[in-house]
Amino acid sequence: MTTIASLLIHILLPRILTTALPDPKPGQPYRAQLEARGGQPPYRWTLYGGWLPAGLSLSEQGIISGTPQAAEQWVFLASATDTRGQHGSRILGLFMD
Repeated sequence: MTTIASLLIHILLPRILTTALPDPKPGQPYRAQLEARGGQPPYRWTLYGGWLPAGLSLSEQGIISGTPQAAEQWVFLASATDTRGQHGSRILGLFMD
């Protein structure tokens, strides 16, 4: 019984599918879509920890966009919250030359 209940909980929580992002180039427009599955869509995306490079932002729809300003390396925690308030998160990074 415990195994079944544990499996059910994992299915109901949002899970971030994005494991890597394309590397942005300083001064060039950038756009990347974060992906999630599970839970009850639609998801509301937020930065749960860390920061994005100057010039980039994360929309509530999971789109990272903008024009980064300088060559930097950033690591952040992206979170997707479903309509029931359940959330999943993943550490991601952006690396610019």
